[in-house]
Amino acid sequence: MDTISEIQEEKPSLPFNASLDPSNPLGLLERVLEFIGKESEFLSKDTAEKEIATAVTASMKRLREEAKKGEEEKEKAEKESLKPTEPMEDEKFKGKVNVIPGEVPNKGNGLDLEKYSWTQNHKNVTITIPVPSGTLPRYVSCKIDRYRLKVCLNGSHRIIDGSLFDAVEPRDCFWNLYENAIRVLLTKQQKYEWWKYCVKGEPEIDTQKVKPRLDD
Repeated sequence: MDTISEIQEEKPSLPFNASLDPSNPLGLLERVLEFIGKESEFLSKDTAEKEIATAVTASMKRLREEAKKGEEEKEKAEKESLKPTEPMEDEKFKGKVNVIPGEVPNKGNGLDLEKYSWTQNHKNVTITIPVPSGTLPRYVSCKIDRYRLKVCLNGSHRIIDGSLFDAVEPRDCFWNLYENAIRVLLTKQQKYEWWKYCVKGEPEIDTQKVKPRLDD
């Protein structure tokens, strides 16, 4: 049984009450050390300063590791979000290239477009451009370069202005006006090559469906 003197020597533990001021975090640390000094003999030890420094170093290391882990997880999540969504594939098409088929050629192995139509054979490409009745040759401007064609009506109305599918021989090319239509004949530089389009930007034809005529 404890004696009265032993009971009187026991010190009651005081409650620790403090709050953190973000502008002065060292204030809280000073309060903690003050509390430890009053409630224990820890600060009287010769190794107290070293042990406190060790504890601070360990806390800093732990915080850095947690911050690094958080950054790695954030970076991983960002990389995952940037990955392209893989389309679902039917097993029978797996590994095959998805080829978009071209347009079916017209009877002249070219294509009928909104403003004009074009046909081709092994040597030439012929473009037919409908124009209003009464159009005179002086109203038409046609410039044929090796890789480019420009056709204008009345000086400012551009009907065609773009790059050709392949090179032509400008000296062998010509145009005329006949039956309310401008006809432009382009002589291919590479003979026996089927053009997929006439002017860049047009829909492409499926050259596998071209049907050469006997007189080509």
